[in-house]
Amino acid sequence: MKTKMAQKHKNLMEAGLLNPNPDRVFDPLFQLHPEFFDALDALQVRYEMLRSHEVDGESVVEICKRYGISRQTFYNLHEKFLREGSAGLLSKKPGPRAPSKLTKSVLEFVEQQVKRGSGIGTIELLSRIEDKFAVSLHRRTIEKLLREIRSKKNS
Repeated sequence: MKTKMAQKHKNLMEAGLLNPNPDRVFDPLFQLHPEFFDALDALQVRYEMLRSHEVDGESVVEICKRYGISRQTFYNLHEKFLREGSAGLLSKKPGPRAPSKLTKSVLEFVEQQVKRGSGIGTIELLSRIEDKFAVSLHRRTIEKLLREIRSKKNS
């Protein structure tokens, strides 16, 4: 049984679903039935919090005390659940999903400049991108992009 739970916890960690604060969960279900209710399973903990409120009609304040979270966190999860369903309970990394200024057009332009073989430098390339696309990119963004393009070209 322990190896099964150890494997489950390993899988939860790999999926980014390991609850970072299982010691804050004082709900009786998790205390009385740890073989099913796993405080390390962030998705299950979040679902049970919302179920306690929606199905059992428990107060948000009491739920927050039992699960060791703030009311704001509860309401944020509740809103995401109502909007996205169970998928809203999954952790998502904050911040942008992809570079917003580094569009396909800009990428193609940079690749064309590299293919010309002129040995164009970072500063010159930044200037050309700004002139052509009215976009200001960070120097390190271009340096990284140039390394990637050149490594593909050499492989």
